[in-house]
Amino acid sequence: MDDPKNNKGIGCAFNRTVKRIGRIIPTAVNVVYNGFAIAKSLVFASLKNRSLEATSFTPNGDTVFYRCKRLDIETIRQEVIESRPRIRGPIDIIVDGHDEMFYGDHTIEGVVGTKPRDGTCWAFKFLVVKVLGGPVLDVLPMKDGSTIKSTIKALEELRRRYEIRRVYMDGEFYAIDILHYLTEHGIHYAVRGKIPPSLWKDHIPYETPLEHFLQRRNPDGSILHVVFCLYKYKSEIDNSDYCIVTDRPCDPKELRINYTRRWDIESGIRDLNQLEIKTTTRNPVLRFLFYAVAAIIYNFWVVVRKDIGIRLYGLRELLLSIVGFVQTVQMVICGRKIRLKLHPS
Repeated sequence: MDDPKNNKGIGCAFNRTVKRIGRIIPTAVNVVYNGFAIAKSLVFASLKNRSLEATSFTPNGDTVFYRCKRLDIETIRQEVIESRPRIRGPIDIIVDGHDEMFYGDHTIEGVVGTKPRDGTCWAFKFLVVKVLGGPVLDVLPMKDGSTIKSTIKALEELRRRYEIRRVYMDGEFYAIDILHYLTEHGIHYAVRGKIPPSLWKDHIPYETPLEHFLQRRNPDGSILHVVFCLYKYKSEIDNSDYCIVTDRPCDPKELRINYTRRWDIESGIRDLNQLEIKTTTRNPVLRFLFYAVAAIIYNFWVVVRKDIGIRLYGLRELLLSIVGFVQTVQMVICGRKIRLKLHPS
């Protein structure tokens, strides 16, 4: 890590990452700061895990908010997609929802109902798709709170770019539409399911496959029908029963072990939280921008980690020193220019 060549390589790669963020910043006439300067403020606040107003980086928070409020969500999302490294071969992915708890008027755009937490049941909700042990593939806001629409939209786009082998999902994604989509496209899945009330009395044996199905009649008269295998387990934490639903019979112990790998996205979201800009803004686009910046920097860390094995905390400290050094140099140069104007002699 102390090798100057490594630091130089990280600095150059990080500079390209900042430029990636900067190119989505809208241009304006007669402005002092270009998109790259705005991006540096965003990145600095992200690395500090603070609000834009709490950082001493220039341009200040008001300028950044003013320049970014005209962004659109699809443009921001596209940069997250472009930031992910190239992946060859089949991949296992994890799909999960992330809540940013919100306090205030819940009727504003982008705020949806969610599980009560920290004294509120309202949040800005984002869908996160991540490679198991790898980068963030996609982030998109769930404006209407629809898990089904957002998930199918993300999977449909990812399926065109990657060979998806298996999808791991939490219980909120146990829906006939999602399972039918995965089955129809030959994608294996493991999702936390629900034991049907009609089967409780049958005393389902533990870790034994039980063929079950979901069925629904659509408004147009067509019938949606999905058959899957249900495995019942006993929780080691609270001794309660739960089940995992999968598209095909498999070894029950292996299924439970593989499903626990879904927690990789929980640790990934914790890392994203360490990189997220703190804010109280009600603007859903700015909220999404701040989350997207965290995802882009996270993907940069995933690439760097493979080369030098640096932890996220160490990378943050290194990048902060790089950004701080660049800002100091710019301030010195700017100060010299001012002195030259004041004292032309």
